[in-house]
Amino acid sequence: MKRIKRWMVGVSLTILAVFVAVVLIAYLALPDLCENEELSATASPNGEYEAISFRRNCGATTPYSVQVSVVPAGMELPNEPGNVLVIRNHDLAPELHWKGPYDLGILYPTHVQVIRVDKIPNDVSVVYTPVAG
Repeated sequence: MKRIKRWMVGVSLTILAVFVAVVLIAYLALPDLCENEELSATASPNGEYEAISFRRNCGATTPYSVQVSVVPAGMELPNEPGNVLVIRNHDLAPELHWKGPYDLGILYPTHVQVIRVDKIPNDVSVVYTPVAG
């Protein structure tokens, strides 16, 4: 009886290990379904940061969006959602302008669905301004 229990535990652990390995391999091997297409970029006056607007497309089952990220200067745009702003179902890039070395202004149309994201670098402040048109 003990021998059967040990055998069952061994088989169960082997099955679990194989399952975990398959899931991990699938996760690492499958390509990211989302892609970012840069629309515009503007460097902060002191050259420390770059504000980038981009179109994010995650395939046919999700709506596209225009997003904004602030990244350290020289850093490539990561294939991640924006860390400052997300505008859903809209194709026009917001207007980005630096008011100072750490103060970013964003102008966007009033009629769009906007999601503000608060993952901005700590020393950067953002002013969001809806504009008619």
